[in-house]
Amino acid sequence: MNIGSNFLITIISFSLFSISALTLGQESDNYIDFLKSKFPALAELMIVETSVAFRAKYGDTVSR
Repeated sequence: MNIGSNFLITIISFSLFSISALTLGQESDNYIDFLKSKFPALAELMIVETSVAFRAKYGDTVSR
């Protein structure tokens, strides 16, 4: 491969990454709702693990 094709691949990769990051950032509020509807056990595990990690870092007395 030459420099031109490497540059083109880099630009395409960066563009796809940017689009996916914007899409994920935009739908973050609905992500847990989607998981709850499709995979309730996975959603519950994520909520519990997040809660445990938060308590381990900040303790039980800090409010969110």
